[in-house]
Amino acid sequence: MPDLPEEGSICWQAMDAAAEGGRAGAPDVRRAAESAYESHGRLLFRLALAECRDEGLAEDAVQEAFLRYQEALLTGVHIRSVRAWLARVVLNFLRDAARRSARQERLAAAGSLAGASSAEGGAGELEARIRALLSPREFQCVQLRVLGYRYLEIAEILRLRPGSVACLLSRALHKLEALR
Repeated sequence: MPDLPEEGSICWQAMDAAAEGGRAGAPDVRRAAESAYESHGRLLFRLALAECRDEGLAEDAVQEAFLRYQEALLTGVHIRSVRAWLARVVLNFLRDAARRSARQERLAAAGSLAGASSAEGGAGELEARIRALLSPREFQCVQLRVLGYRYLEIAEILRLRPGSVACLLSRALHKLEALR
C-alpha cells in the first residue's frame, strides 16, 4: 500500500471534485484527510486485509473510508474518534461488499484452504481453528484488539458497549485456552 496517493490520483481527484463544490474550508479538509491518511492508512489497510483477505478490496475499503471522511468533514459531521470512525467505515464497506456478492463465505474458505496447503500446523490452520471456535463477534473483537485498538474504540467500531467488548474478549480468551 502506498504511503500517500500521488497528486492527481483518482482518490485525490474525487476529493478535489467534492471540494470544488464551493464549500468553505476545502483546503483544510484536504489537509485533514491527508493527515488522517498518514496516521491511520496503514492500520486500516491491515484491518481490511485481515477481514477480507483480498488486497484489492482492502485498498478499495480504505479509499472509500477516506472519501467518506472528507465528505463528512465538508458537511460538518462531528467525529469524536477519527481512527475508530474510519475503522467502522472500512468494516461496514467490507460487510456491504460481502452481502452484495456473497463473498464472505468464499473468502473465509479461500483463507482456510491457503493455510491448509501450507505446512501442517501452519498459521492458516490455526486461524481456521480459531474461527471455528469463536463466534464472529468474538473473532472481530480479538482481531481488533490484536491490531492495537482499545476497548472503547472496539466498542465504537462494532457499535457495542465497552462492557460487551470486555465480556466477548473474556469469553474468547477462555475458548482459546482450549487450543493449548
